[in-house]
Amino acid sequence: MKFKNYINEAFKISELMSMGAIPLSVGMMDRLGYSEQEKVVYHLCNAKNLPARFKQQNKEYHLSTFSKGSKKLSGLPSHPNVLLKLRGLSLIEADVDIYTEPSDKKRRWITSHDSKLQKHMEGILMSALQENDINIDFKKGITFRTVREEIMKSLENTGVKVYKSYIKKTEEWLNSGGYKVLNDYLKSASGVSYNEIILTRWTILEIQDINTKQAVTVDFCNKHKIIYSGVTTWREIAGIS
Repeated sequence: MKFKNYINEAFKISELMSMGAIPLSVGMMDRLGYSEQEKVVYHLCNAKNLPARFKQQNKEYHLSTFSKGSKKLSGLPSHPNVLLKLRGLSLIEADVDIYTEPSDKKRRWITSHDSKLQKHMEGILMSALQENDINIDFKKGITFRTVREEIMKSLENTGVKVYKSYIKKTEEWLNSGGYKVLNDYLKSASGVSYNEIILTRWTILEIQDINTKQAVTVDFCNKHKIIYSGVTTWREIAGIS
């Protein structure tokens, strides 16, 4: 990994930990006994990202997808102009958008604002920091700034150790009852939005342009042996169920 990319990823991870985000991976879910289910779902993206999406097929790359449309468009990628239909294995799913974020290709983080989850994750973060001799005055509260600064100070050593401790302690918590807490949140989360299904080991089945035929060519689809299904609209996407 290039040093610049390493810096950016470390910065992102420190931000996610400071938010009390919950890291998930295929290996972690397998160890928790989660049974992945095959799903046919949809993903919005910009056509410029299609080459990367093709390379990510049939791997453990995590993708945020949905199976229920909505008129609410928050949380979607910038300027999506392509709708993909995918088949893959669900890592986790919720009835509404739970605003997950990636840190790398094999891990996705749930950025919950649920107070009960936040309390558990703050405890895990405090423990991971203290285990690695990073002492923060927690009476003043855990903030992105304080945690980021402390982790970035020792990027090559302490920062990585804190990250590993955080992952390990999160899995231990999930395995000792935390998964039920998380699952209860996923089932009770409310809102009017797309649902969210984190998909892994997926394959692209079909591609559609959104609103106007401009992003994808039939030749492109034929080259990659993908069905081109013409043009769809935001109203049709909102009606997916």
